[in-house]
Amino acid sequence: MKNKLHIMFCLCCLFGLAACFEDEGNYDYQELPAFYVDTVGMQTSFTVTQFSELELASHLVYAGDKSNLEFTWSIYLSSTGQTTVIPDTLAKTENLSTVINQSPGNYSIEFCALERSTGVRATMVYPVTVESAVGTGLLVYYSKDGAADCDLIKTPLFNGTLASSTVTRQVYSQANPDYPLNGNLVGCGFVSYSNYSWVTLMAETDVVRLSSEDMSIMHEYDEMFLSAPEICHPEGYYYSNGTEAIVNNGKVYTDLISWSGGEPFFASARILMGDDYQSSPYAYVGYGGVLIAYDELKGRFLFGGMYSSEVEEIAYDPSTSAYDMSAIGKHCLYMNRGYSDASSWYGYAIMETLGTLEKYCYVYTTGAMISMCRGIAILDLTACENIGDARFYAFGRRGPAMYYVTENQVYVVNYDLSTQTATPPSAPDWTCPAGETITAVRMFTEEGIELEDSADSKYLLVATYNGTEGKVYILGADIVSGTLTAEPLETFDGFGEIKDMCFKSE
Repeated sequence: MKNKLHIMFCLCCLFGLAACFEDEGNYDYQELPAFYVDTVGMQTSFTVTQFSELELASHLVYAGDKSNLEFTWSIYLSSTGQTTVIPDTLAKTENLSTVINQSPGNYSIEFCALERSTGVRATMVYPVTVESAVGTGLLVYYSKDGAADCDLIKTPLFNGTLASSTVTRQVYSQANPDYPLNGNLVGCGFVSYSNYSWVTLMAETDVVRLSSEDMSIMHEYDEMFLSAPEICHPEGYYYSNGTEAIVNNGKVYTDLISWSGGEPFFASARILMGDDYQSSPYAYVGYGGVLIAYDELKGRFLFGGMYSSEVEEIAYDPSTSAYDMSAIGKHCLYMNRGYSDASSWYGYAIMETLGTLEKYCYVYTTGAMISMCRGIAILDLTACENIGDARFYAFGRRGPAMYYVTENQVYVVNYDLSTQTATPPSAPDWTCPAGETITAVRMFTEEGIELEDSADSKYLLVATYNGTEGKVYILGADIVSGTLTAEPLETFDGFGEIKDMCFKSE
């Protein structure tokens, strides 16, 4: 009986198994269409220069109608130390073509194709390294369409590692699209000291300090001071040897970087004990952090020591000084460092007697102590051709040569400090092309980068504007006589109306 039951059980199992095999063919399976990213044999990691365009194909394989898909390209830092990463959307198209404005670093760019009806996704992640586009070069600060911007000129004249010249455009606005600097431009400057570097841009009622690496804003006006002045009215910016100075609303503020530990905070205004002053927009920052300002209120030079928060009059000793630096009585048109002997740094200040055609250059020496400041010479420039029309000035540092610049001409003046005489030029040394007006002039006073010979005072930088386009002419200059080349060594165009230029060495 047990054997019969066992046989019947086995037969039932066989019939049931057969029924299962037969039932398998009764279901109607529908194969999904192909939907994936195929990057086999394709490049999947990229390096791109900041502010340049990146183009990536999705390599999407999809057997359906692509109008049913939603595309997204996103970018995020590949290592942020955060558990949640919020990506930025770059595009909503199948293939990517966009300018990469992100700061230098390592990123991930993610492509996602979403099928709306099913919620199924096809994705791919591409590692992308963003390299700095800024680097070294001549920073050109200009206004175009009512807004401020900067371009960067890179040339073998200043950097011996370069094989050719290039221009990187709009490095300010691309890095700071939500912070326009509108209004009249004032000037720009660059700081490089120890491990610290930054770019300063000034507009009529604003100042920003930018990262040297990518030109993004480090500090806005009220973050640049230990106690920011109530009125923001920048007039001039100066830097030398670890000390920077800014003239704001007639007062001078300084930042001694080495003393402040690298924090770029301007200290309180340089004050004059028991009196007041109205600083010229021009100031001289000398070796050792000393400051020379000019008081327009009483027509006198003022001295500020390395660690002092005060400016004070410079005492006159006729036995050592060629003139009384506390009794000038003129209006300051320009001030900067110029040619000097090996023992000291000399400051040069262009002065005019208001209401007359008289113009003079006052030369003085500076030192760590106020007693080391004394007048060297007064050069009479009144007889120089068209000096009354001069709009800009510059000084060579390796020879006794100065430049004054009218609306469209550049003149060179040679001088002798021992005899306190200046030789008026017989003709302009360079004239800009017809239809152009000179808007800015700078003597190149940097060493340059990996050059066989120092570039200091070898180039005069002249910016022009024709009402539509700005240009930069690099004129070769003899380091002793100041004589300029008849033709520019290089010419760059495509700018707006240029206000200022400075060399960014890193």
